[in-house]
Formats: sequence, structure tokens, C-alpha cells
Amino acid sequence: PLSSPDWLENLPIPLMAPIPSTCSCSCPNVPGKPQIAYDFETTEKILAEAFAYFTKPLGIKLPPYFDIVHFDQAATIFNKYPLKFVNCVNSIGNGLYIEDESVVIRPKNGFGGIGGQYIKPTALANVHAFYQRLKPEIQIIGTGGVLTGRDAFEHILCGASMVQVGTTLHKEGVAAFERITAELKVIMEEKGYRIGNLDTVIICEMPKISPRRDEIKNLLAEHLKTDPTNVSIKASTSEGLAFTGEGLG
Repeated sequence: PLSSPDWLENLPIPLMAPIPSTCSCSCPNVPGKPQIAYDFETTEKILAEAFAYFTKPLGIKLPPYFDIVHFDQAATIFNKYPLKFVNCVNSIGNGLYIEDESVVIRPKNGFGGIGGQYIKPTALANVHAFYQRLKPEIQIIGTGGVLTGRDAFEHILCGASMVQVGTTLHKEGVAAFERITAELKVIMEEKGYRIGNLDTVIICEMPKISPRRDEIKNLLAEHLKTDPTNVSIKASTSEGLAFTGEGLG
């Protein structure tokens, strides 16, 4: 087994970050070992070591769970730590996809992660199971099968605070975001949902947001058809880190 210093060196998170970082306990994988989040002892060790020194906001990305007792065990561990979010789910591991007479996924003799529309029912189940078990301050990012606004709506119904788009982004590019958002907006309006509160954080080095805070708030409120008092605008910088902090983009 790896020693504590080895665990810290191999954690897939940056040491400093201005916005929530993600510790992936689903992928990449450790050769000869199960996905980390399926090993509850190792998962708890990683989180204990990480939060012993890491003071920035941190979330965790998870593989799909399939057994109710595993939801219980995982949530018990996650609730011990100041996680900002869990991301449910990464791909379903070791699927086999065949076209004609050949496997499509090349690594591992055809075995590989399955995503997209195939995994939405599993993703929704994981989102809802953790929504029922995690303390309220741990938010849930719904990932898996978000092709349309309806898919995003179902993730939200199951307890997701936001959704992540993967396969659809690869197929359609960034235009998918506008399409999905527009479709979701129509659904929400048809069902009579209204925004109660929108908390927005803008990360940039320049320009200063404060002189235009009210303008941004009013534009968002107008677009979302809500009162400006329901919109909160916060601003932060990337603390001199990465390309934005260096003024490169």
C-alpha cells in the first residue's frame, strides 16, 4: 500500500485553487486496483489526508453505485468531511460496444467506460440516492445522459444543483449549452417554476466587477424573468494562478 506522503503526491487535485477543485475517485484508475470510490477504506483515507492540508473548496467525482448499502456506506464517509459537492456519475466502467463485427472501444480489448444516453437512468438513481443521504451543504452535480433540456430537468428533479454535459458537448460543441438551457427554460416556464434565488460567482482578474454589478444583475434578472432582488453577484480572482491569473486569457 502507498504511504501517506505517496497518497498526497498522487491525489488528482491542485494544491491551490480559487474555485472548487475535484478529487476524482473514479478515473484515472490505479492498475491492479478497483476504482478508488469502490474501496471505502481507501476513499476515507484519501479524504482524511486531503482535508488535513487542503483548505480550498473541494468536491469528489464518483463512479456509479448499484447497491443501496453502498450508497449508505459512501454517504456516511462523505458526510464526515467538508465536501462542497459530489459529482454523480462518471462513466459505467467496462462496457462493450459492438458495431458490425468489431468492438468500438479500443483499449482493454474492447472494454471501456460507457456514457451518454445509455447511463441516464443509473445517473439519476445515483443523484437521487445521494440527495436523500448527504447533508444539505454538500451539493450534487448531475452527470450522465444530459442530451436535452428534459434530461437536465430530470437531474434537477432528482436532486442535482447543477448538471454537467459531456458526450453531447463532444458531439455538438459549446452550442449545446445554449440549446439545453433554452429547452430547460421552456420546461420550467410551462410547469410554473420560478427562480427563488440565483447566486452567481464571476471569476476574473479584470475588469473590476463592482462598478457594473447592478447592470449585470439587472440583465440576468431580465433574461431569467425574475426580480433583481433574487439575483446575487459575487466576484473573485484566480489569485494569480493558471493562465487567467497570469493575464493570458
